[in-house]
Amino acid sequence: MILDYIVMGFILGGYLYYILIVLGNRNKISEESSFNIIKDLIHNYNSINVILNEGIFTIYNIKRRVIKLSNKCYYGNSLSDVGISLMEAGISVIDNNKDREINFFRRFFSNLKWLYVIPLVVIFIISEINTTEDGVILGFLIFISIYFMYMFINIKNKAYNWIVMNIDRIKQINKKDQMKVINFINKMMLCDKFIFWGELVGFLKVVMILLNLKI
Repeated sequence: MILDYIVMGFILGGYLYYILIVLGNRNKISEESSFNIIKDLIHNYNSINVILNEGIFTIYNIKRRVIKLSNKCYYGNSLSDVGISLMEAGISVIDNNKDREINFFRRFFSNLKWLYVIPLVVIFIISEINTTEDGVILGFLIFISIYFMYMFINIKNKAYNWIVMNIDRIKQINKKDQMKVINFINKMMLCDKFIFWGELVGFLKVVMILLNLKI
């Protein structure tokens, strides 16, 4: 069905776009590493620690309140390294301010990156919904996924606002490159919106099936 392909296009397109912008922004913007940049930026928040992550991902562990930078981000100083690290730093600061949405996710996940797995499940669920009975049960799961992604985007919006307000404090990066970092983070957040739109289209399919409308 056409809506199945639209859902797949938006969600997978979001992941692909993220990979492309990360790989396409490896240009050096500072003499300092991302670790030093965000360590200086959040030094007033004593409860937040920054460590090297043995894995390939840069994450903020919401259970332990620790920013774990991948090897590339920890030692790197490219636009993508700094942008990815700053987003996790922003989320950590939002959490430090006792964010209600992060507190909710803390019950289920160790880090918010797990939320990116759910949309992939949605693609499979959407392809399996063909009857009203399917729509009632699986549609509820899609609704939960949409709500989770909505909260995730809201958290990142708050983190983004904090970054914008504090970008001038990053003395290791000149003004021109500071704006490049902001634009890079904007593009990262657009990936989340693509995924969110894909889930909304999936829920539209559920509604149409429940109303016995032709797709």
